[in-house]
Amino acid sequence: MVIHLATPISVLVERISARRQCPKCGKIYNLLFHPPKKKGVCDLDGTGLIRRADDTVEIVRERLNSYEHLTAPVIAHYAGTDYHPIPANRPPSEVFRDIEGIVKSRI
Repeated sequence: MVIHLATPISVLVERISARRQCPKCGKIYNLLFHPPKKKGVCDLDGTGLIRRADDTVEIVRERLNSYEHLTAPVIAHYAGTDYHPIPANRPPSEVFRDIEGIVKSRI
Protein backbone atom coordinates (compact mmCIF):
# COMPACT_ATOMS: atom_id res chain seq x y z
CA MET A 1 0.00 0.00 0.00
CA VAL A 2 1.29 3.44 -0.94
CA ILE A 3 -0.15 6.59 0.57
CA HIS A 4 0.91 9.76 -1.21
CA LEU A 5 0.32 13.03 0.62
CA ALA A 6 -0.28 15.24 -2.39
CA THR A 7 0.06 18.99 -1.92
CA PRO A 8 0.31 21.63 -4.66
CA ILE A 9 3.81 23.04 -5.06
CA SER A 10 2.51 26.59 -4.55
CA VAL A 11 1.21 25.61 -1.10
CA LEU A 12 4.47 23.90 -0.14
CA VAL A 13 6.47 26.94 -1.25
CA GLU A 14 4.27 29.20 0.85
CA ARG A 15 4.53 26.96 3.92
CA ILE A 16 8.27 26.33 3.76
CA SER A 17 9.21 29.94 2.98
CA ALA A 18 7.20 31.03 6.06
CA ARG A 19 9.35 28.88 8.35
CA ARG A 20 11.51 30.62 10.94
CA GLN A 21 13.89 29.17 13.49
CA CYS A 22 15.52 30.24 16.73
CA PRO A 23 19.29 29.97 16.23
CA LYS A 24 19.80 29.52 19.97
CA CYS A 25 17.33 26.79 21.00
CA GLY A 26 16.33 25.47 17.56
CA LYS A 27 12.56 25.95 18.00
CA ILE A 28 10.78 26.21 14.66
CA TYR A 29 7.90 28.56 13.94
CA ASN A 30 5.70 29.08 10.91
CA LEU A 31 4.51 32.61 10.27
CA LEU A 32 1.26 31.28 8.76
CA PHE A 33 0.27 28.53 11.20
CA HIS A 34 2.40 28.82 14.32
CA PRO A 35 3.87 32.33 14.63
CA PRO A 36 5.82 33.46 17.68
CA LYS A 37 3.89 35.41 20.31
CA LYS A 38 6.07 38.45 19.67
CA LYS A 39 6.91 39.11 16.04
CA GLY A 40 10.42 38.02 15.09
CA VAL A 41 11.56 36.62 18.45
CA CYS A 42 11.58 33.19 20.05
CA ASP A 43 8.90 32.56 22.67
CA LEU A 44 11.32 30.52 24.77
CA ASP A 45 14.43 32.68 24.98
CA GLY A 46 13.76 35.99 23.19
CA THR A 47 16.39 35.41 20.52
CA GLY A 48 15.73 36.91 17.10
CA LEU A 49 14.39 34.37 14.63
CA ILE A 50 16.14 33.56 11.38
CA ARG A 51 15.11 32.14 8.04
CA ARG A 52 17.32 29.33 6.87
CA ALA A 53 19.25 30.13 3.71
CA ASP A 54 17.54 27.25 1.90
CA ASP A 55 14.02 28.45 2.80
CA THR A 56 13.86 31.30 0.29
CA VAL A 57 11.09 31.05 -2.29
CA GLU A 58 13.56 30.53 -5.14
CA ILE A 59 15.49 27.73 -3.42
CA VAL A 60 12.33 26.04 -2.16
CA ARG A 61 10.91 26.00 -5.71
CA GLU A 62 14.16 24.51 -6.99
CA ARG A 63 14.17 21.82 -4.27
CA LEU A 64 10.54 20.92 -4.95
CA ASN A 65 11.09 20.77 -8.71
CA SER A 66 13.98 18.37 -8.11
CA TYR A 67 11.80 16.32 -5.78
CA GLU A 68 8.99 16.14 -8.35
CA HIS A 69 11.43 15.10 -11.07
CA LEU A 70 12.97 12.36 -8.91
CA THR A 71 9.73 11.02 -7.46
CA ALA A 72 7.57 11.10 -10.60
CA PRO A 73 8.89 7.71 -11.79
CA VAL A 74 8.27 6.21 -8.35
CA ILE A 75 4.70 7.52 -8.27
CA ALA A 76 4.12 6.26 -11.81
CA HIS A 77 5.43 2.84 -10.78
CA TYR A 78 3.00 2.53 -7.86
CA ALA A 79 0.02 4.28 -9.45
CA GLY A 80 -1.28 1.03 -10.90
CA THR A 81 -1.23 -0.84 -7.60
CA ASP A 82 -2.62 -0.11 -4.13
CA TYR A 83 -1.82 3.60 -4.51
CA HIS A 84 -3.78 6.27 -2.66
CA PRO A 85 -3.13 9.97 -3.29
CA ILE A 86 -4.45 11.97 -0.35
CA PRO A 87 -5.01 15.72 -0.79
CA ALA A 88 -2.87 17.06 2.04
CA ASN A 89 -3.80 20.72 1.71
CA ARG A 90 -6.49 20.31 4.36
CA PRO A 91 -6.71 20.25 8.14
CA PRO A 92 -4.61 17.45 9.68
CA SER A 93 -7.71 15.81 11.16
CA GLU A 94 -9.20 15.36 7.67
CA VAL A 95 -5.96 13.95 6.26
CA PHE A 96 -5.70 11.58 9.23
CA ARG A 97 -9.31 10.46 8.78
CA ASP A 98 -8.68 9.60 5.13
CA ILE A 99 -5.48 7.67 5.90
CA GLU A 100 -7.13 5.88 8.80
CA GLY A 101 -10.02 4.83 6.54
CA ILE A 102 -7.64 3.36 3.98
CA VAL A 103 -5.59 1.50 6.58
CA LYS A 104 -8.65 0.19 8.44
CA SER A 105 -10.12 -1.14 5.20
CA ARG A 106 -7.02 -3.35 4.87
CA ILE A 107 -7.18 -4.82 8.37
